[in-house]
Amino acid sequence: MMRKRKVIALLVLCLALTQCTTWYRLTRKDSKLWNQSDIAILTSVAEAIEFRAGFDPYLDLDYIYMAGNFTKEEIAVKEKKLKEVITSFKSEDVIAFYEKVFSIVEILKWYAEDYKNDEEWNEATYIEKYLLPDTEKFSEMLEKNIIIINPDYSKIIEERKRVIKDRVKKDLD
Repeated sequence: MMRKRKVIALLVLCLALTQCTTWYRLTRKDSKLWNQSDIAILTSVAEAIEFRAGFDPYLDLDYIYMAGNFTKEEIAVKEKKLKEVITSFKSEDVIAFYEKVFSIVEILKWYAEDYKNDEEWNEATYIEKYLLPDTEKFSEMLEKNIIIINPDYSKIIEERKRVIKDRVKKDLD
């Protein structure tokens, strides 16, 4: 009789865990921002310069973060490594990737401001202090290197940034 109870308890526990795992998989939020080309670039960049992509399911926001604390000198070295990595990809893919990263920066800024306006200080602070700085740094590093490898893009980059800012504002307002 005691053995039967243990078996039943074990089965109930296994069923509960299976249902929890299944429920989590069904309701889990993942980033839908990155395509295959972006993932290839992200993977190469992550290995070379130790920046990673993240997704906050609570706020439903993508971001980029440094996988460590680096000095300015170390970041300068990583910036040179970034150039080596992105030159191995097609220029138009890298530009599309950069524009996506720049739009993430603008989305984070928009949400931080929106949370401030709604007086949701925890979320605003979280975005401004933790998500935005590393994402901006990565965007800046990427921009510098793209201008070096594709001088023609430097002629239209400011216009593209304005278009992206306008599109983000229009989409989120």
